[in-house]
Amino acid sequence: MPDPMFIKGEKISVKDDTGVVNFIDDKYITITTNQWEDCNTLSGNRQTNLLVYPNDYKHIIYHDRDK
Repeated sequence: MPDPMFIKGEKISVKDDTGVVNFIDDKYITITTNQWEDCNTLSGNRQTNLLVYPNDYKHIIYHDRDK
């Protein structure tokens, strides 16, 4: 079962990278760090995604949550 501490679309930072949570799985999450329009793709955009594994979860900073 995916870790409930992650919310798709939530802004986070991991080490030197900042983006939004894009995919949540038992083994990892991905964050989108860049997105741009591309009419030659099915979705109409392209993305740069970063895999984040559980051993790096301790480095996550949540930007959209109350502290």
